[in-house]
Amino acid sequence: MTKGLLGRNILEGRGFVLGEKEIKLLRELQSERKKSVDISEIPVFENDNYFSYIDDMPGHGILLAGIWEITHDYRYFEV
Repeated sequence: MTKGLLGRNILEGRGFVLGEKEIKLLRELQSERKKSVDISEIPVFENDNYFSYIDDMPGHGILLAGIWEITHDYRYFEV
């Protein structure tokens, strides 16, 4: 769920960006498990190549960042 990565990056001050390594790891884990992976399992890579991610509606990422700011936890649950 790239929306979770976007929310985490917004909350941690990187802005509306996604990292290449974090997306690759997320997709690999989701492919292996055949289900969504919680963002808390994806580390922040220090030397990741971040790129702007404004081509999709950022509302989900902003909403997750707001919830996580209140709860102090980067977790989400499948519905």
